[in-house]
Amino acid sequence: MTNIWPGFVATQERPTLHLERMQQLQRRLRRQLKSERQRRLMYIVLALIGGAIAGSSFSKVHSQRPYIKPSMAKVRAGDSLWVIARHYPKAGVATPQRVVDIQRANPKTSDVLIPGDTLVIPFD
Repeated sequence: MTNIWPGFVATQERPTLHLERMQQLQRRLRRQLKSERQRRLMYIVLALIGGAIAGSSFSKVHSQRPYIKPSMAKVRAGDSLWVIARHYPKAGVATPQRVVDIQRANPKTSDVLIPGDTLVIPFD
């Protein structure tokens, strides 16, 4: 660099100063953008969790069936599981399946029914 006047040295502003300032601003904007994205993501996650909790509690209230006390059938002379299943029908269930349901509800009962025994008749 040449001197304009003797004894005077011309100085030049560092060209990197402007560049450094721009980089600092970019870094600050990136941090702000990142924190804004994290904040929005947190709001979305909280909204999803709140919705899931509210939805599951609402669906539990409506999906629970009321308890229906099972009927009791007293075995009479000449009764069989088939006769009892026909006497206590269930909508949409065939008699053979009803026999199986009664057998499952009474696991300690043998295949031979004794008059006077009591059987549980399920309605679920």
